[in-house]
Amino acid sequence: MKILSFLCILFLFWNCKPNTKTNDAFINETSPSLMDSVKPTVNYDSFVVKNKDILPFDSKVNKITAFAEKKDGEKFSLFFDVTTQTKAFVKIITDDELANIRINQVITPDQQSDGPFGKEIEFPLYQGGTYQIVIAESLMQGNPFHGKFKVEIELK
Repeated sequence: MKILSFLCILFLFWNCKPNTKTNDAFINETSPSLMDSVKPTVNYDSFVVKNKDILPFDSKVNKITAFAEKKDGEKFSLFFDVTTQTKAFVKIITDDELANIRINQVITPDQQSDGPFGKEIEFPLYQGGTYQIVIAESLMQGNPFHGKFKVEIELK
């Protein structure tokens, strides 16, 4: 009789554990998912960048549109690595066509620099390595730029 009572109590405890299943309205973020094993595909042709980010050009990606935001007086830099490409096209796009923002400098892998330029530039890539594009306002032209802008960079 004691054994039967013990088995009944054990059976009750076994069946009274809380329900841990999720429904469609609730996602249990701590439980592993089938999607955890699937690697996401990254679309590098347009994305948001921060100051001093390195753009991920490779043999499959030759044009990137980067969305960025600049603060007053800040020099915004983007970096990209060059292996076999020979020419770069860079264009800055803003909502206001008269915005005080431009390509201030292009710095080559051997730390040679050229500039200032306007909102568009085409320049040769003479050497492999990391190039830097410095974006800022013209100190001779009105108010400093702050806000969102877009940079299109194409390597050929």
